[in-house]
Amino acid sequence: MNQLVGPSLDNRGLAEHTRHAIRGILSEGDTQVILVDTPGLHRPRTTLGGRLNQTARAAADGVDVILAIIEANSSIGPGDRNVIETMLARRVERTALR
Repeated sequence: MNQLVGPSLDNRGLAEHTRHAIRGILSEGDTQVILVDTPGLHRPRTTLGGRLNQTARAAADGVDVILAIIEANSSIGPGDRNVIETMLARRVERTALR
């Protein structure tokens, strides 16, 4: 996300330490996109891990599009599939409630 909207979003300078949903705005001409970077979904082993997952899921409730970014040099594994299925199920659940 920093590549799109600038590195000033999270000035801590720590890679992979997102604990809250961070929003950035990308403006191009008459188009505006609000990007939301969340903690990564994972199998929680601690209370903090469970709360990070809750933060990521809650952030997904208020968006129109969900984009999963997976490392290009790795194959899609069961954890990646679980994240994608979780987010898809959440979108279907939210759409059904409207």
